[in-house]
Amino acid sequence: METEKIIRLSVRNLVEFILKEGDIDNRISGTLDKDAMLMGGRLHRKIQRMMGSNYQAEVSLKLQLPCDGFQLKLEGRADGILLESEKTIIDEIKGVVRSLDRVERPVPVHLAQAKCYAYIYARQQGLKQISVQMTYCNLDTEDVKRFREEYTFEELEKNVNTKKDNNQTVEVVMPIINKQQKEEKTNIASNYYYSQLDEYGKIIYAGLYSNKENLKSGNYKIDFGTKFNDLLNEANGENKLSIAFQSAWDAFSYDNVDVFYIDVSKVLLITESKTSWGKTTYNVKIGTGDTDYLIKSLRNKEQVDNAEKYIEDISNKIVSALSSYSDYKKVKYLHNWIIDNMEYDTSSEKEDTRNIYGALKNRVIVCEGYAKLFKYILDKMQIPCVIVSGEATNSVGKTELHAWNYVFIDNKWYAVDVTWDDPLIEGGGKLTDENRYRYFLKGASEFLKDHAENGKFVENSIEFKFPTLAQ
Repeated sequence: METEKIIRLSVRNLVEFILKEGDIDNRISGTLDKDAMLMGGRLHRKIQRMMGSNYQAEVSLKLQLPCDGFQLKLEGRADGILLESEKTIIDEIKGVVRSLDRVERPVPVHLAQAKCYAYIYARQQGLKQISVQMTYCNLDTEDVKRFREEYTFEELEKNVNTKKDNNQTVEVVMPIINKQQKEEKTNIASNYYYSQLDEYGKIIYAGLYSNKENLKSGNYKIDFGTKFNDLLNEANGENKLSIAFQSAWDAFSYDNVDVFYIDVSKVLLITESKTSWGKTTYNVKIGTGDTDYLIKSLRNKEQVDNAEKYIEDISNKIVSALSSYSDYKKVKYLHNWIIDNMEYDTSSEKEDTRNIYGALKNRVIVCEGYAKLFKYILDKMQIPCVIVSGEATNSVGKTELHAWNYVFIDNKWYAVDVTWDDPLIEGGGKLTDENRYRYFLKGASEFLKDHAENGKFVENSIEFKFPTLAQ
């Protein structure tokens, strides 16, 4: 008997699509960056802890519905469920950047999300009535404002409208599913290393990410204030912060290869302390010493901007030319383009061999340059790709530090080593498919025979995990 296909759909994407009011987490007027996400997450947890023993936090909710030719699995996570006397309350928490005095009523898309959770929970528990509570918290002041309203199950069912004709349901649902799948595919590698950082590493990463433009000056200082005060008051806190700092830079550099203009070795972690009445307060900044931290070939923001435009012009031509290609053909074409247009050279006289600017400007790079250029253009094509570090043993038995890529194709990860597919690395000779594709989209059993992963990009850092390759 043939099993119906199950398609997963998030509550978030459902309500955003139907109401067409933008991102659920737009924090009400204000761009959502990683720093805001971290702050919002911290406030979520703080509010949840204050709600008492009758409050269950982060409740996973799922509902499976029959559709035309498939089963639709609606999924989400309620921030909290509060049991108050004989009432059940679904609590949805949102961080906002505007004054709470200006929040006069719940944002429709926020309320719709909470009502979906209420419907699923009421349906599963057989509840005739259920309340929805919208909890808004200002990200700066941490002030809280709540709205609460009670609904019957019939009212919620009418809102969710699960009794639509199948054809109508498919009509509404399929564009949402397509949008969700595209987003998941695009985001799978964009924050790959960021997601592995601890709380403090994520704060540093978020600061770097939100200051990309400022960092182009070469001497900009990112001020974290007292965000690390608790950590630095712990035993061995300075060492923990140092590891978080290095780990954040590693993750940031490999997730964001477009930030090619910074020489990380010149960037310092600056910690200032002040003791008063026996209490020490720490202020932390990321900045520079006596010299700026731009790479040697770039001296100011104007030159960085020009370099970015140069990179964009070349890469956009490639992306545009391949717009109608399948993901496999895009990856293959890019792999071949890099081989045909780049030269491997470890000469110390060559500058910028490890970044995308040097690669496209001088056409001379080393393995890290190959890997970063490959990722940069695949990122623009929305094909998930991560940089991997480790060691590799060549045909004459020499083992050396190396970098390559893992690419996500047809829901599996495959390895690509553009450097070692370049025939120049093999000593020249006739360019055949055998040596051009020796390390192209390979699974673990074949690729890891002579490649060994090492998740420590540098010694004073966490050990990152890499995607699991297909066999």
